[in-house]
Amino acid sequence: MSEHQKHATIARPEGGKIHRNEFAFIGAPCGIIQSLTSEISKELGDFRVGYVDADHGSDGVEKEFFNQYMDKIGHHQISFDDANIEYSFRSLFNDSDLVLINGNHFLGDKQIVLINEKKKESLHKKLDRLTNVLMFVLD
Repeated sequence: MSEHQKHATIARPEGGKIHRNEFAFIGAPCGIIQSLTSEISKELGDFRVGYVDADHGSDGVEKEFFNQYMDKIGHHQISFDDANIEYSFRSLFNDSDLVLINGNHFLGDKQIVLINEKKKESLHKKLDRLTNVLMFVLD
């Protein structure tokens, strides 16, 4: 005789290390990724889009995101008190509906691969990051 359960067992959604709905853009120069993600954020209108990138001398990203984290290559604008960086990222972006990631610098749960002539060699070195590719885009 089976034991009665009040509720069905439901699997907890996993998602990525930064957000439950995270998408990494990889394979193009950072300026292209920054422009593309900024345009996507504008098009999504009322959605709260977070952004994760590293800043290494670019012109910067327009403030089109609900919240963002920028690694200034050796200098971080946000400091975390605990040693569990994954938990800190998840709590930082908890209020976002989705997070777009520069996959050239950070891993993402789902990837969108941009095929760009300038980054072909670099992309070839990062094939191990391609674990859940949703789309290939030819530049």
